[in-house]
Amino acid sequence: MSEYAPGTFQFAERIMDMNVMEARRGAEAQRLRRRARADRASGQRLHFRTLAWLGQRLTNWGVRLQERYSTEGSSPVPQSA
Repeated sequence: MSEYAPGTFQFAERIMDMNVMEARRGAEAQRLRRRARADRASGQRLHFRTLAWLGQRLTNWGVRLQERYSTEGSSPVPQSA
């Protein structure tokens, strides 16, 4: 004879199944959170590299402009009165 009353074994089995499904959902959610953090960090590194590249380009451009206009700028610019 079973220790469960008629019909309670199926109920207990269903509760165990629900607990397993909940544990799987929790594990999947944790995996997705870790993946999102890793993707975000990767995106930030790309963003930082892009900004560093752009900053270097702007600096070089500024230096070239200063060199170009400092030699041409020796004559005073006429100012309107």
